[in-house]
Amino acid sequence: MRCECAVCGTYMAHAEDMKMGCVCPACKARCSACLGTNTLLSKEDLHALKGDPFFESRFLDGENPDD
Repeated sequence: MRCECAVCGTYMAHAEDMKMGCVCPACKARCSACLGTNTLLSKEDLHALKGDPFFESRFLDGENPDD
């Protein structure tokens, strides 16, 4: 995956080293946002997203699997 650096806007590349994440070739900033680290959701958190218009339009394309 390629992400834009939050510091300078340059495209970052996945770092092939011991620290997970991406590194910016321009400013050397590091980031792990695209990896989803520390972002696990509980069942309660997932249930709270049901019916959220932003979540459904962004991730479910308006499709409701319960229909």
